[in-house]
Amino acid sequence: MCNACYFLAPVFGPVLKFIYDLVNNYGIAIIVFSVIVKLLTFPLSIKQHKSTVAMKKLQPELDKLQKKYGNDKEKLQKEQMELYSKYNINPMAGCLPLLIQMPVLFGLYNVIQHPLSFIAGLSEEVINEVGVILGYLEKEIPMKQIEIAEALNKPEVFEKVKDIIPDFTGINFDFLGLNLADTPEFSFSGISLLWIIPVLSGLTAYLSMIITTKTTGAAQSEQANQMKGMMYMMPIMSVYFCFILPCGMGIYWIISNIMAILQQLVLSKFFGNGKDDVIEVSAIKKK
Repeated sequence: MCNACYFLAPVFGPVLKFIYDLVNNYGIAIIVFSVIVKLLTFPLSIKQHKSTVAMKKLQPELDKLQKKYGNDKEKLQKEQMELYSKYNINPMAGCLPLLIQMPVLFGLYNVIQHPLSFIAGLSEEVINEVGVILGYLEKEIPMKQIEIAEALNKPEVFEKVKDIIPDFTGINFDFLGLNLADTPEFSFSGISLLWIIPVLSGLTAYLSMIITTKTTGAAQSEQANQMKGMMYMMPIMSVYFCFILPCGMGIYWIISNIMAILQQLVLSKFFGNGKDDVIEVSAIKKK
């Protein structure tokens, strides 16, 4: 796991704990956390939107270069970079939100998977002692923290370790009748109510991709095939990961997708939607 994930987990943990203490609901705490993250990264979303729309409007010029230097890849790349520089467009700006999102996802996963460490603030020694008393092997305790935290909500279980963690008040993982500490785990033996989380995650991810494509005009550019591939790949990945990770991660994913949809609609309203007739390239040039 990347260093940023370990760096962010000790930051995210107290933030999530603070929100949890305010709302006294684990699911709502994750929802509020998701909204805060999307608001903090909104400036990057603005940059991404502007870059995508500008690239679409610049596409005729890029097509000309492709026809002129199509057989000379080195020359083509040089001319493209000069064109980007001339009109102050960074073709990599569209990747910024994704580059930020991945460390955030891994960091939050670390917090959700290790609630005793990052939310409850218990030391590794105390967690190991509690785990051993409850019958866990010491080597498996790090990946069983969320299971141990859930078990500690039972009075008869907490009674066994109350002298070790007398100030531990527990973490209630229940949200709308769903246990967010559980993992949906796909099985043909039966349908689980928890499946609603990966299904909603996939649907919102797909809707987000459709709206992004329509509001940036990407479907009309040379990026269309790539966007079509992403339109199916991202929802599938979202569903898969939400099936194998604790449901708390799925809630974060769903809210992030919904926020992305809302942000994209706002951005297309104030910064253009890329579906207008192609304007003169000079209009893109930074004043």
